[in-house]
Amino acid sequence: MKGKEDLFLLIRGMSKSEKRYFSLDAQKSGRKGARYLELFQALNDMDDSDEPTLRERFGKNLPFDKTYLYEAILRSMRDYRSINSFAARIKEMILDSKFLYERGLYEQAEDRLESAKKLAYELGDQLAIIELNKEQRRLWKDTKPKGFEEQIETLIEEKVENLQKLEEELYYLDIHDRLLVEIRKNPRLTDARQRDSLKERFSSLLNALGQEPRSVQGQLRYYQCMALYSQLMGDPDKVFEYYNKVVNCWNQSPKYKEEEFYRYVLDVSNLLHAAFANEGNRQLIPGLLARLEQENPTSPHDQQVLFQKIAVYKLVYHINTGDFSQADKIVSTIDQWLGQYHFSAGGELVIVFNAAVLLFMAERFDLCRKWASRITEKPRVAQRQDIQHGIRILNLVATFQSADIDQQEACLRSTQRYFQKTASTGISPFYPETAHWMRRMMSAAPSELSSLYKEMKAYLQALREAKTEVPLGLDELLSLWLDSQITRKSIGSLIKPSILVVSCFIRYCIALPKISCIPTKNSDVASMLKGLKAGIWDKLL
Repeated sequence: MKGKEDLFLLIRGMSKSEKRYFSLDAQKSGRKGARYLELFQALNDMDDSDEPTLRERFGKNLPFDKTYLYEAILRSMRDYRSINSFAARIKEMILDSKFLYERGLYEQAEDRLESAKKLAYELGDQLAIIELNKEQRRLWKDTKPKGFEEQIETLIEEKVENLQKLEEELYYLDIHDRLLVEIRKNPRLTDARQRDSLKERFSSLLNALGQEPRSVQGQLRYYQCMALYSQLMGDPDKVFEYYNKVVNCWNQSPKYKEEEFYRYVLDVSNLLHAAFANEGNRQLIPGLLARLEQENPTSPHDQQVLFQKIAVYKLVYHINTGDFSQADKIVSTIDQWLGQYHFSAGGELVIVFNAAVLLFMAERFDLCRKWASRITEKPRVAQRQDIQHGIRILNLVATFQSADIDQQEACLRSTQRYFQKTASTGISPFYPETAHWMRRMMSAAPSELSSLYKEMKAYLQALREAKTEVPLGLDELLSLWLDSQITRKSIGSLIKPSILVVSCFIRYCIALPKISCIPTKNSDVASMLKGLKAGIWDKLL
């Protein structure tokens, strides 16, 4: 532990079940353990790290106590994780074998190594297989049982084969990481010279087409490489094809999938992005989401990641297709997940904001306001200012739609005060300008509203023509709302899911890529969804 906040951040990152496990573990150590449990509980109760308060309560030994507690938590979490980790089980069986060998129980030691090796093969863990091979050869050389010579040759051949598989796996890992660097620099190459240069630099990958690696993890890396390469080359059909192979590869290796469930979920996320980007595969999205919902990971962390992904993708899908029939059910389920699992502050902001957007577009304005209040009533100074500003605009419009004049005026005053208070942070002028438009609408006579709607829409159109960037694409969302008011049609009826076009920036092992949703045949609808992009649903973890 190096920084003063390391312990606080560690405790903050633990799930409820992990904290419960540690607390019970600490209580077992008796009187001395109670002191560290008291420090643990004090830190757990803090919203922000408060070193002076801790020093006053725990005295001059606080630095030592914090270091001890930090190590105690990590020891406890190793025990906690080993219950559900196949990789940890393999390491423990190797230690068991060494203990049994030292006691002269050679057959039992060999049995433990064989059990560990069987599990390592199921995981496709080449490093573990090689380590177990080394331990078995040491055991056989020291004990020299019958058939010793033949067994040694068999183990040598096994070593050679698995070293080749490991080398193959690491080779594609290198290519994968280099492609990821290219993706970060430029997610899609539009220049022919750039694409030709990429082909030349990654010719070895292309030459391997049809010669997939033999190991499980090697195959995964190979398919991931081809998906990233296809993304750079601008071939969405191939991106979908290879991420589909990645997910199938995971499903054919259930133990490895269980061991690395977090990475499996990320690859299914990449497949979902590919389905969004490929018009012919969009109908598969509900099925992919249903498949994710059927998963039952044992780790609380994995459960949290799984439900976070499902929540955001469901919101993205229903927002963009205009299918609002399940809006109440979706947000009710998400509400349960938010109460049950520990999400990061930034992740919770993204989910709550998206839920409010869905409810707004479904014209469930009262419920939209309730979800918006989760953010407006508990400001998070350091977290996603774009969302904290944007939710107030959403809340203001929803209040105008659903509340009486007194509530409207109160909401307007609090919104304007907030924007004045945050003006020094470089807030976009779009926010106070929109509040000004809403003030005019709230004070206008009903007969004047239609004219104001058209004036505000013209203002938003002028922003687009001037290429003024509006955070979170709120100008497009408000344009859609204004269209619904002018035409007296529902927001959902103005969305044409059949012409949805999605551009995806696919990233491996990153929370969520940036997404732009652009209906292309109706200019008004096109302007509506163009900006519902990065800020709304990226940066989840």
